[in-house]
Amino acid sequence: VRDQTYMMIINGLIVLGAVMLALYFAVRSFVQRPLGGLVASVKALSDGQYGEPIAAQDRSDEVGSVAKALEGFRFTLADSRRLEDEAADQRQAAETERSRSESERQESVSLQRHIVSIVGAGLSELSQGNLSH
Repeated sequence: VRDQTYMMIINGLIVLGAVMLALYFAVRSFVQRPLGGLVASVKALSDGQYGEPIAAQDRSDEVGSVAKALEGFRFTLADSRRLEDEAADQRQAAETERSRSESERQESVSLQRHIVSIVGAGLSELSQGNLSH
């Protein structure tokens, strides 16, 4: 009876160990890997990498729901980055245009001063009776 009891306890421990091992692999397969993929996707988003879609969106569980929400977030961030880039390009183009306009204005002012100087010198000569200028 005692030997039988020990054998039942040992068999129970073996079965318990097998169940625990199966649960470990199930949790690892169904929870840890998908969450690891989501963590990697969130890390990529935090690093500013918006090109890759979020993994595990096709799942119908909570991990899939989180992945779909993160995909929407990724899309919003990518769109935001695109708009910021466009705004920066527009600011750069406006600054370039302003600089070009300022340059042209300076050239025009310089030319006007030169012309006024020449006309002024000619009028001064003319007022002194010099018609050869």
